[in-house]
Amino acid sequence: MKKKNLLRSSILIILSILLISGGNVKALNQLDLYLPIVFQGITETPAPTATPTIPTTQPPPSTTEPPPPATTVPPPPATTGDVEISNIFYIGTGPGEPNEYVEIENVDTVPVQLMNWTLRDEANHIFTFPSFVIQPSQKCRVYTNEDHPESCGFSYGSSSAIWDNAGDTAYLRDGNGTLIDDISY
Repeated sequence: MKKKNLLRSSILIILSILLISGGNVKALNQLDLYLPIVFQGITETPAPTATPTIPTTQPPPSTTEPPPPATTVPPPPATTGDVEISNIFYIGTGPGEPNEYVEIENVDTVPVQLMNWTLRDEANHIFTFPSFVIQPSQKCRVYTNEDHPESCGFSYGSSSAIWDNAGDTAYLRDGNGTLIDDISY
């Protein structure tokens, strides 16, 4: 009778472990069982054995992540290009003629970074462009003393006229000092 009770107890222990683990195969794989074996009144305890691996329907987790999708990074804008002086409005109105301007246009097929480009007249009034990328076909104006964000927002900030009403020349140079365009009136 003791043998049957011992065998029942062992089976109950195994079933309890299975129920507690909730079918967690990983937990069962790490469990060592010590089951007494009873033969004709002699009790023998075998060395610990791991439970057999139970196959799962889920594939093992991947240890490598897939590569991120390829992204295309556009090249930086050119620092020189085909930018032209398209118009000079040299007869402004009001004291100091604040609304006179020079208009430039990017006639290139690529964006151009204008940082450190200069616009000057014969009297050496110099406007140095801040960091600004002019897009293909975009036009920008450099005013004497007005702020027009809709046309790029550039201004000499001068309280007196820049462009001589009797005649002058505008010189546009890139950041390396290379003459890009000039126009006289």
